[in-house]
Formats: sequence, C-alpha cells, structure tokens
Amino acid sequence: MREIQLDIEGNDKNLEALSFKFRSIDFMKGAENCQLKQQLVFSYALIIVTNGEIELSLDVQTYRLEKNTLFLCKPNETFVTAAMTESVEMYVVYFDVYEENQSGRSLTVMMDAKPLPYSGKISLPEDEKLLAICSSLYKGWHSQRRLSSLHCELMCLRLIYYIHHMAQMKPDHTCSAIDRAKQYIEVHYMENLTIARLAQMAELSPKYFGDLFKKKFGKSVMKYVSELRMQEAKRLMATAQLPIRDIAHQVGYSDEFYFSRKFKQEVGESPSMYIKNRGRKMIAYHPSVIGYLLPLNIFPLVAPLHPKWTPHYYQHYRQDIPLHLNAYRRSVHESNIEAIKQAGAQIIIAFDDISVYEKQQLEEIAPVYYISMKQTWQKQFLLLAEFLGEREQAENWMQKFECQLQEVKDQYTKQLSNQSVAIIKMREQHLYAHYAKGISELLYEQLHLQPTYDKCMNNEIVTLAELNEQNPDHLFMLIRQENYTLANWERLKNNREWQRLSAVHQNQLYHLPSDPCLEHSPYAYMRMLELLQTFLPVNSP
Repeated sequence: MREIQLDIEGNDKNLEALSFKFRSIDFMKGAENCQLKQQLVFSYALIIVTNGEIELSLDVQTYRLEKNTLFLCKPNETFVTAAMTESVEMYVVYFDVYEENQSGRSLTVMMDAKPLPYSGKISLPEDEKLLAICSSLYKGWHSQRRLSSLHCELMCLRLIYYIHHMAQMKPDHTCSAIDRAKQYIEVHYMENLTIARLAQMAELSPKYFGDLFKKKFGKSVMKYVSELRMQEAKRLMATAQLPIRDIAHQVGYSDEFYFSRKFKQEVGESPSMYIKNRGRKMIAYHPSVIGYLLPLNIFPLVAPLHPKWTPHYYQHYRQDIPLHLNAYRRSVHESNIEAIKQAGAQIIIAFDDISVYEKQQLEEIAPVYYISMKQTWQKQFLLLAEFLGEREQAENWMQKFECQLQEVKDQYTKQLSNQSVAIIKMREQHLYAHYAKGISELLYEQLHLQPTYDKCMNNEIVTLAELNEQNPDHLFMLIRQENYTLANWERLKNNREWQRLSAVHQNQLYHLPSDPCLEHSPYAYMRMLELLQTFLPVNSP
C-alpha cells in the first residue's frame, strides 16, 4: 500500500480559466455497497469518504481514505474500492473539465487538468459542511423538481470551491508521522529497522507508534518490513544469479539460516526450492498464458499484469511473477519486447495470432512455443504440458476439471432443462448478443444449454423489443465497468420493457465479470465453473 505526500501544485491562478460540467453522483453506505468493482472512468471521478475508511486501488497504487478525505481520479484511469469498516459512507462525484481558448469563444475538454489544489489524497479538517454539500448534491441529482439540474451544477461548483477553501485553511500539507514512517520503511526496509528507531523518528512512544501503525495499515510494523523483504528476495531469486547468503544480506538479514527459516515460514517453501521451481526463465507473452501455466504449478518470470486488465492474476500472483509487462494489448508492444530482452528469457510462450513482425522479434530473443487459437484449450493444454515435461501434472489437473464440469453439468441440466439462455453484453447504451470463446463456449458447448442467439449473432446489437420477443428464461449479463455504461445500466433496470422480461421478474438474471468470463485458458475455465456454481446452488429446488 502506498500513501503519497501531497505536493502543492500552485494551480489556483489557473482555476479561473476552467469550467466544470456536473455529470452524476453515486452514494454508497455500508461495507458491502462500498466494494466497487474495477471501474474505468471517462470523466473526473471525485471519491469522498464522509464516514469510516476505504481502501482505494488506482491503477497500480493503493491508498487508504479515512473520514473527510478525498481522492480525484482522472479520465481513463481505473479504480476499485474496498470498505475497511462497516460504517463506511462515500460519495463519487463525476464531472468534466473544460478550458476556454484564447479567443474565449469555445471550450476544450481537459483530460489532465488540476481542478483541485493538490494531487493524491487530500485530508480536510473536520467539518459538517462537506457532508451537507454532498448530501444536497445527491438529493438534487435524484430530484424531479424543476431547475434541479441547475441546482446540481451550482452544488458541484460549491464543492470544488469548498475543497480549495478548506485546503488553504490547513497549513500542514505533509503526511502524518505514521505515513512518513511507512514511506521511510519502503525505502530503508533492508536496514536494521526497529520499532524504537521508527517511533523516535515519528516522535511517538514505541507502543503508541506500533498501535497506530497496525490500526491504520492492518498489520504490525515488523510484519510490513518482513513482507517488503520477502517480496524483494523473491524478485532477486527469480532475476539474479546470486547465492542465498548474498540475497539474505541484500534484503536485510545478516544470518542466512534465519532468513531461510523466515522465507519458508512466509512463502511456504525454502529459498532453494523456490529458486529450483522458478529456474526456467519462462515468459508469458499474453495474460491468458498465465492460465495455462498455473495448473502446471509454473510461475512465469515475466507476464502481462495490471489491476484492471488482469485483476485476478494481479491480485493473487503479482508477487510470484517478478517482472510485469504491459497488459493492454492495444498498446504498442515494443516496450514489452524490450522488457523481455532485458529479462534474459529461455523460453517464450505466446498465442499464434500475433503479427508476423512480433513473431520475428520474439524468435530473435529466445525459442517461442505457440499456442494454437484454432484448437481446443484442452488439446493445447496437454501439448504445452508435454513440451514442458509436465504431462502427468496436466492429466491430473484435467481429471479434477472433468469431475467439476460433470458436477456443474448435472446441476445445470437438472435445473435449466429445456430453458433458453442468453448471454448479453452491455457497452455504453447498447446491448449485444455474445457468443464467443470463454463463458459462451462453456455454457453452450460444454454444458449444452439452449442458446437464444447462435454464433452468427455474436456482437450484433439486440434491441429491447427483440430481446422481449425472444424472452429467454435466463439472462447472463456482461456489463462494461465504466461510469457511462453503468449509468445506462441503472436506467435500463428501471425500464418497464426490461422489467417485463421473464428472466428479470423471475430473478433469473446473473452478472458475469469479464475476468474470467472472456478468457480462454484452463485456469479461467475452472474459475468459470466455480462462478456458475454460485448462481444455482446444488441444493436449490
């Protein structure tokens, strides 16, 4: 987790050149409602905590926001929140920012403006006005009264003015003593750190310092130091040809035997076994390749990881995969190629649908094993396992998968027999039929459920009238997680034509996360089976 020091941007003089357009506001209360999933924003999103605490993950950084703190996400950024207390309350205000051109006759949309006095986390003094402004803005947004939209515009401007005004009232814009101590640990964790030394730097008693640190970050000081040391040790074991003794010394342990015991205690295997299991410098060129390797108990040295594009792999395996490539396939791939060169790859695993140019570049670095996109994942999984000398492990895993598949098949065949199923993808204001690799293949081709739309309709727009005409018994929804689509989804749920759908009023509508439902790999299919079991419990009538 990272807390950043707030830097004064000195942008008050530029504020008058900006114009603001309020878009919408959300209010969440309680731990469950404040668990926001990955959300890509196209407007500015101002997250305001009015009670309790949340953890905010923004792209690859994590912040803790307490009562009367806020954070501004800019357009094209991705965020997710998790409640840290039961009593949490938070608002998310969406708005656009424009700048007047020199002639003053037109406005330009600003994607990287600085509408607030500081970047990063902003803490405001205790004051009931922040809650009052947010509450008034939220009520106005949901009001049907005349001029309510004008009220919202005024309250949005008042909120921005209030933040600037209150920030100026608070002279100390540096982080708290606890935050500064945490930052110091992140830089000096390999040194001989003690609670007494850190507490002295924070000008607090050791006991009080330790209690505050644990309360704020959810772990003890020395536990955090140990986590940072082990994370760096794993990176060195995977990337550097160093003896265990040298690695221990580099991360802060003078006794290599104590380090080995500590490493096994926290990681689950000894340093020598960890090095042996990751001895092959294997590169996963695509995120889905990770899903072919994990069932073989293989962790690649390098793989594309990102909290939005690969949330599960990033959350669970980012510390086991030392080097991270860009996970956004639409971006230029040259930076990934350069990172692979620097890693000293021994074998690269990629899908065969990449360009000839990419293939040439990869093959100049190391031998490349291509996974065919034209064959089933089952066949490709066994072929890859044989190539890597892990055929027995693959066959054992496949047996477990087939057992779970049969269990889900029995469950779904019994409860959905002769009932139609539709997978619908929502993007912006449109609905699309979905029939592609991933969840569609699992439901229709492996569980043999009756599709409402066949393959030729994949990615075709479906109107509400057409959906009502087909009227599927069960609806599986893939909803794009960005604020414009989510706002349209909220409106759609209140549409009477939507509510007339059999699947909707019979509560047979299921939300599908894009991860893992759009991935085509053995590991993703196992996760999809586990997901499907949560929709229809085994003991349901």
